[in-house]
Amino acid sequence: MLLNKMTKNNSNNMSAWVSQRMGLMVILASLFAAASIVYLIFNHLHSSRIAQIRTQGIDLVRLISEIPYYQLVPNDGHRGTLELIKYNENDQNFAYGAIVDKTGLLITSAAVPGIIIPKLKPPADPSSWLAEKRLTLEGDGKKIIEFHSPLIEKGALLGYVRLGFYEPKYGLTASEIPFLASISLPIFLIAALFLYLIKREIRPLKAAGNKINDLVNKGNFEQVQIQASGELSEFIHKFNDFVSLAKSRILELETNKSDLVTSSKLLTYKQSKIESVLQALPEAVMVFDESGNVSFVNSKVSSLLNVPVDTIINSDIENWLADSNAIKYIKKIKNNPTSNYPSEKLEFTPEHSTDSRIAIKAYPLFSPKDTKHVYGTLVLFQDVTEESFAKNARGEFVAHVAHELKTPLNVLAMYSETLQREEGQSVEFRTEAINVIHDEVERISMLINNLLSITKIEMGSLNPERQHVKLRDLLKDVFETIKRSGRSKNLEFIFDVPNEISSLYVDKDLLRIAINNLLTNAIKYSDITGTVTLSAEQVDNSIHIRVRDTGIGIDANEQHQIFEKFYRSNDENVRERTGHGLGLSLAKDIINLHHGKLKLQSVIGEGSEFTIILENNSSMLERAV
Repeated sequence: MLLNKMTKNNSNNMSAWVSQRMGLMVILASLFAAASIVYLIFNHLHSSRIAQIRTQGIDLVRLISEIPYYQLVPNDGHRGTLELIKYNENDQNFAYGAIVDKTGLLITSAAVPGIIIPKLKPPADPSSWLAEKRLTLEGDGKKIIEFHSPLIEKGALLGYVRLGFYEPKYGLTASEIPFLASISLPIFLIAALFLYLIKREIRPLKAAGNKINDLVNKGNFEQVQIQASGELSEFIHKFNDFVSLAKSRILELETNKSDLVTSSKLLTYKQSKIESVLQALPEAVMVFDESGNVSFVNSKVSSLLNVPVDTIINSDIENWLADSNAIKYIKKIKNNPTSNYPSEKLEFTPEHSTDSRIAIKAYPLFSPKDTKHVYGTLVLFQDVTEESFAKNARGEFVAHVAHELKTPLNVLAMYSETLQREEGQSVEFRTEAINVIHDEVERISMLINNLLSITKIEMGSLNPERQHVKLRDLLKDVFETIKRSGRSKNLEFIFDVPNEISSLYVDKDLLRIAINNLLTNAIKYSDITGTVTLSAEQVDNSIHIRVRDTGIGIDANEQHQIFEKFYRSNDENVRERTGHGLGLSLAKDIINLHHGKLKLQSVIGEGSEFTIILENNSSMLERAV
């Protein structure tokens, strides 16, 4: 009750303030109209005075210029024509008159007290002899309108006559004030009458406003019941029609609101389910909507690109993607989200990881009901680093194999062609050719066998056929075979394996290949009169097999690379020895297949030592138990 009363009082105070403001606005409008009229009058009077001075000055200067020169210049103490003009001129705007020669030198003058006639350079152009100028007096700074005309006698220019008048100021004379009052009084009377008529016309509107205000304060959205006539009655009738229409519309909106809330919750639930599914996918997924904006990014994209999800969604592409081709690919999707999307896959290297490769592929999101309609685009990011490395490795593998096969085949071709010619018929050459062909065939055979073994191991199709093997007998057999092939180099061979060393549960043939490759390398890279040693010992629960040589050694910077396929050092001492770079790679793969380790210790110029570490049978049995 108190609140309604306060509201009503505020409404009444507001109405009173509005009424007072309207009266004040009418008064201000009247003052503005009166001021505008006064300004126009002042401006008209000022313009009229200037026009009067211009007419008077031009006529007077022309008249004086027609008077004989001797009458203008005073003589024998008589007053000249200019003095007569000064005393006879009733115009308060007259300032001075002067006669000057053709150089501008003052001959005679007549001026009001306190006036210093300003100097003026005579015009050189005859068209400017009769003219008007605006000047400023020195001292008081008053504005002067000067008129000058030439003095010509018998066709000769004798000088100039100059007349100056004060430029009139804005203002009213005493005789003009009653005229101004007679104009302003009707304006104020009309304003008062206008205010009265307005108040009388808006009184019904004020009553209607108070009625509407009461309905608003009561919280009722009802029709306004008020007695009115004329146009106000029609307005109230239309207003009531509007209220009825608004009430029905509000009821309809309230009904639709509940439906919209339900639909919104359902859409939110469906969106959450879809985002959960996309988030759970093992691939990095980004979704563009129909307008080309990023609507969803799962966490895999963030980790793959090393960029926060918010940055991807809320910033430009250049802020989270550095590769120019990838930027063009994404922009093509962004600019054409529902058509002309790129169907090809694009690979690029991310800026934060130069060793990685990422592939981008775009897929349109078709409507299930209308396949012609596209909702947006799904972009799939994939880490294809391993596939890229494998692809490059395959190419390098083929190139290396072709290179390794090319050398022995060239040698075989050369000797076979020579044997067919006359120079190949000697016994010495035939013996040499047979030995070389035999060696190159063995080289090709070893290369192919090593490649087959490595391929089987990498594909997982090579299952070691384990059996209990007497290690000393196996090592002795391999050692004696290799020893025979190395006699030509006068090497010293040392076999240091104890008789009581334990047997191993291994694939005998594979282990033979690994040890044979290590011994072959030891002989190959040893100098004449060097030493090759094969030893073995049992250390705790494992057996260590060592192959040591006193050859050229391996540089420390290359020791981590020598187990890679086809790797060979650029050292001249290595390049001058034949080889295909597969022996150590195969040996390491065989040892890894037996869950063992292959270690290296080497010093340039002193030799190398390879150590095979394998668990013995008893330790494996203990682990199984």
